[in-house]
Amino acid sequence: MSTSLSSASRPSGRSFALATISAGSAALLLLLQTVAARLMSIDDFGRFGYALSVSLIAEALIDLGLHQATVRAIARDRREAATLFHNTLALKLVTATVVFGVLTAATFAMTSDPVLRTACIVMIASAALRSYLLSVRGVYLGLERFGMDAAIVVGDRVLLLAAGAAALWLGYGLVGLTLAFLLTRVIALALALLATSRDLGGARLQFDLVRWRQLQTEALPIGVFLLLLTVYSYADRIMLEALSTLEDVGLYGAAFTLYEGLAYAPAVLSSVLTPRLSALWREDRGAHRRLSRQGTFGAVALSVAVAIPLWFVGGPLLNLLFGTERGVPYAEATTAFRLLLAGLPCIFAIWILQAVAMSVFRERLLLKATAAGVVVNLVLNAMLIPSWGRDGAAAATLVSEAFSLLLLLYALRDVLGSGGTDRDGRPADADDGPTETSTEAFGNLESNLRFLGQHGVRTGRTLEIGTGRGALLAHLRTTGADAIGLDLHHGLLVEARTRHPTLPVVRASADRLPFPDEAFDTVLSFDVFEHVPDSDRHLAEVRRVLADGGRYLLQTPNKWTNTVFETVRWKSFTRWRADHCSLHTYGQLERRLARQGFAVTFADVPVVTPYFRRKVRQHLGWPGAALLAVSQPDRWPRRLRTNFYVRADKQRTDPG
Repeated sequence: MSTSLSSASRPSGRSFALATISAGSAALLLLLQTVAARLMSIDDFGRFGYALSVSLIAEALIDLGLHQATVRAIARDRREAATLFHNTLALKLVTATVVFGVLTAATFAMTSDPVLRTACIVMIASAALRSYLLSVRGVYLGLERFGMDAAIVVGDRVLLLAAGAAALWLGYGLVGLTLAFLLTRVIALALALLATSRDLGGARLQFDLVRWRQLQTEALPIGVFLLLLTVYSYADRIMLEALSTLEDVGLYGAAFTLYEGLAYAPAVLSSVLTPRLSALWREDRGAHRRLSRQGTFGAVALSVAVAIPLWFVGGPLLNLLFGTERGVPYAEATTAFRLLLAGLPCIFAIWILQAVAMSVFRERLLLKATAAGVVVNLVLNAMLIPSWGRDGAAAATLVSEAFSLLLLLYALRDVLGSGGTDRDGRPADADDGPTETSTEAFGNLESNLRFLGQHGVRTGRTLEIGTGRGALLAHLRTTGADAIGLDLHHGLLVEARTRHPTLPVVRASADRLPFPDEAFDTVLSFDVFEHVPDSDRHLAEVRRVLADGGRYLLQTPNKWTNTVFETVRWKSFTRWRADHCSLHTYGQLERRLARQGFAVTFADVPVVTPYFRRKVRQHLGWPGAALLAVSQPDRWPRRLRTNFYVRADKQRTDPG
C-alpha cells in the first residue's frame, strides 16, 4: 500500500511558501535584536531580554489558547469565523485588563530597577495589542488564507524593525525601543482590523456569554499549555537575572535569540499542518497519521541539517551578529549556543507533535508533558545557574527539551502508529482501538433492532447517521423503509457500497448534514453521538432536518461505565478520549436534548447479547466475562445502564 498523501490531504506549495514568509519574517526581529545589542550596553541588552520575556508571558496569559482554538474551530466550520472573531475581541478586553494589572504589580515586586520596571510595563501593554493581532491571524489561518496572515505578520515586523532601529539610532535607548514596540503594535493592529472589515464585518465586539464560556473552555487546556511553554522558554532569563548577572542575561539572550530564530523553521510546518491535520482527523485517519509522521521526520531531518554547520561557526556568527566592540564579545556565549543547538532536533519535533496533539484533542496531554518539562527546567536552572551561569541555563533547556519530546512521543504513539495502516487508516498493530463509528463494528445490532421494534421507524423518509458498512441500513430498506445513510469515513462507505451496491449513502459529518430543512421523519444514530465533538451543533442539525413531530432515535454509551471500560481496554487514561470525546451521563444527555428542543424518552432495551458478551471477553478477558455474568447490567437502574437508548421527539414549531 502506498503511503503517499493524496492531493486533498497534502498542504499546497503556495501554503508552505506563504507560511515560510510569515515565519521567515522572524529574521527581522533577529535583525532588530542585533541592532539593539550593538547600540546598547550589554546590561541594557540584558534588561531588554528580561522585559521581552515578561511580555511574552503576558501575551500567553491574555490569549490563553484562544488563537489556536480559533484556528481549529474555523478549520472545522468556516461559517463560524465572524462570530468567533467578534466574541474573542470582546473577551480579550477582560483578560488584557486583568493581566496588565497583575503583571505590573509583579514587576514592581520582583525588581527595584526603575528603567527595567518602565521597560516591562510598556512591553506588557505591547503584548496586549499583539494578542489582538493573534486573534486576527487565527481567523485567517483557520480559513487557510495564508496570504493575509503573511501580510499581517510581515507588516508588523517591518514596522517594528524600522521604529525600533530609529529609536536606538536616535539615542532613546531601552525605553525608546520598548515604546517603539508599543507604537508599532498600535499601527499594525489598526491596519489588521481595517482589513477584516470586508471579510468579517470589522472589529465589532460581541458579548455572547455562552459563546465566551464555550470558547474559553475549549481554549483553556491549550492556553495553559502555551503559558507553560512560554514559561519554559523564557524563565531562564528571569532566573539568570536573579541568580547571576545582567551580563549573563545579555550573553545568554544573544545565544537564545539566534537559537529561537532557527526554531521558527518548524513553525512553517506547524502553521500549515495545524488546520490540515484538524480536518484530516475527522475525514481520513490514515492520511492524518501519514502526514503526522512525515511532518515529524521531516522536521527532525531539517534540524540536523541546520545544526551541524552552525556548531562549527557559532562563535564567529555571534560576534558577527551582535558585535564585539561593546565590552564583552558575544562569542563568549558559544558554549551556551552549542548546548542549545544540541536540542534543536528535539524542539523541531516538538513543534510538529504539538500540532498533531491539538488536531486530535489531546490538549491535556500537551499540558501534562509541558508541565513536566517546566518542572524539570526550573529545577535544573535553580541547580545549574549558580555554578555555571548562562551555560547552566542552556544545559537545563537541552535536558528538559529531550525529556518533553520523549513524553510526547510515548503519549502519541497510537496516533503516529508504528506498524503501517490498514485501508481505513488504522494502525496495523492496533486492531482493538476504536477508530470508526460503524454500527456493525461497534454497535449491538440485535439490541438496535429490538429498540427499533419498540419505537419504530415512522413512515416517510429516514436518515441513518453513522451507517458504517451498511448492515442496519440494508435491513431497513428490505422492510420497505425509504432510508438513506451517511458516514464520514470513506473506507466504510466503500465497503458499504461493495456489500450493498444499491445502498444510498453519502459522505458527510454528523454536525453538517447536507440535506434541506425538514427533509426526514426519522433520524437514527447508533454508537455515533459519543464520537461527535460538538454535540450541540449535531443536535441542532438533526432538529433542522427533522419535520415537525419527527423522531430522533439514538443509542450511545453511558459516560460512567464507558469511561471505565475504555480505560481498561486501551490500558490508558487518555488515548481513547479523542475518539470518545462526547460521552454523557443520563442527566447530561437528557438536559442537552431538552435544550435543543426535543422531548426525551429513555427506552428499556437489554444489551447483553452474544455480541456484547464477545466484546467484553475480547477486551476484558475472563474477569470481565465473570463480572458481566454476576452483575447482570440489564437489571441495573436506567441511569446506570451501560448504554442509553433514547427516543427524542422534535417538539412542534409554534406557528406564532
